Amino acid sequence: MITPLTLVGNQCEVHKYHWPVPLRTVKHHIHPQEFGGPTTPANLVKVCDNGHYSIHTVLDALLRGKTPPKSTRRERQLAELGFTMIQTARGAR
Repeated sequence: MITPLTLVGNQCEVHKYHWPVPLRTVKHHIHPQEFGGPTTPANLVKVCDNGHYSIHTVLDALLRGKTPPKSTRRERQLAELGFTMIQTARGAR
């Protein structure tokens, strides 16, 4: 299960093991900000740049109704969770 911001340092929540260690990590909004997602610890996960790009690529494909590109299981889980949150928010309008 993906857990919100529980990691220390530059460890990526998507790719647990890196070699070399990533230069930086970014806070990814599970429910994207552009679709009303809050900037709260429960909605953020720490990911490396590669993981962040992959999550958004999969999410974009899901939003467009296209076949998502190949990705890791955890990248796909985060993208699908974000997609579900977007759909739920849209239905609540």
